[in-house]
Amino acid sequence: MTAPRQIVLILLDGLRADALDAHPVFDGLKRRGLFCGNMVTYAPYTTASMHAILTGVYGPRNGVDSYFSAAKFRADACRTLAQYLRAAGYETAVDINNRNTIPGQGYERVTEYDEFHPDHRGRLFERHRALLAEARAPGRPYLLSLHNLKTHTELIQKFREVYPGEKESLYYADPARNEREYRGYAREMGDYVAALLDDLDRARFFRDGLLVVFSDHGCSYGERPGERMYGTYLNDYTLRTFAFFLGAGFAPGARRAGLLRTVDLLPTVLDACGLEPAGDALEPDGRSFFREEAGDRWAFVETAPLAGAHPSPYAPNYHGVVSESRKVLYHSETDALEYLAREGGAWRAAPADAPGAEEWLMRLCACSPRVNRKWLNKAS
Repeated sequence: MTAPRQIVLILLDGLRADALDAHPVFDGLKRRGLFCGNMVTYAPYTTASMHAILTGVYGPRNGVDSYFSAAKFRADACRTLAQYLRAAGYETAVDINNRNTIPGQGYERVTEYDEFHPDHRGRLFERHRALLAEARAPGRPYLLSLHNLKTHTELIQKFREVYPGEKESLYYADPARNEREYRGYAREMGDYVAALLDDLDRARFFRDGLLVVFSDHGCSYGERPGERMYGTYLNDYTLRTFAFFLGAGFAPGARRAGLLRTVDLLPTVLDACGLEPAGDALEPDGRSFFREEAGDRWAFVETAPLAGAHPSPYAPNYHGVVSESRKVLYHSETDALEYLAREGGAWRAAPADAPGAEEWLMRLCACSPRVNRKWLNKAS
């Protein structure tokens, strides 16, 4: 596999995996590259999720395990995708609404835009089209990360203007209406992707380029009160994400069966570039798609909810491990422990003495020092 000279990452913030049918461009992406439609994010909100994605390391190890913990990022211990590529001779740039939502180290250029300003809300494609042309101009290898926050922008505006304070209950009263509106935002995201894809095709980007289109987390339609957008309850619709890989040797029409994790993205891109994780940095929790794992792949998940019965934006309080067939969840405030098994496409409660249940609890303890401390205290 020849290493790509041009790498473009497009983040579609908060786009649910089950909303991809809102626009035909996503079917087109499936035909043109590798589609991973059963990915699981570490955290169902942007800050912790993106720190995990861009380092390949889960929050308890990289320091960012809650909504407001970006300042605790272990920059000295982690290596980001941008750092790896910059060291390999790539120019690196990112355009985002808030630089604190990602680990910025390794990016030579970080630009920000106000997602709520009228000058930006309807002109993101033109902005990103110009950044793509600028990145190509020097003729050097480059990484360009572009963030589209359409769903985030519209939902935040709704909670400010339509469902403030005591009116929030109106949002939960009609999930079907919320879904219809959300799918409209998804269509606009699809228009944006289609337009950028046309530009890349005209520039013959895929001769030596890699395009990755992905989501950082899912989103709630208000299916459960207290869950405005971000995942409060670790339900699949906020944990499930997706990724498309086009170019750089990824076979057209390919699909990865089985569960994958968003922390697998960094090692996969490194593999495509012929690079290895640094020996003096934290070893990624993710594994490249090119390197199979023995047994079931499973994901560690946790959330630090902004809302709900137990808001905890400064520290995670709901933790779990998930595979295609099993899920173990532990709420560190209520001490509730759940074992779930997938039956007929739905999660069903499983007994605590079910085969393998204790092993899965130990996996959760190994991933989360908070859960481990709780269980050590209970045992003593």
